[in-house]
Amino acid sequence: MAANATTSPLATIKLGAASVAPQLEYVIDYVSNASTWSILATLLALAVVYDQCMLAADKHLDSCNLS
Repeated sequence: MAANATTSPLATIKLGAASVAPQLEYVIDYVSNASTWSILATLLALAVVYDQCMLAADKHLDSCNLS
């Protein structure tokens, strides 16, 4: 069987035409080359940090309650 030689236009999109700040090129390159698992692990870590910060803020507000 012959292999399908066509590729999806979305699979070959490059950011060459878009003007991106030089500071963001590293971030865009890293995210575009990251695997699904590394992105999910990063999102999980950010969720844990957010949860811990909210817990610390709640405890701080409770200790400041004078009533």
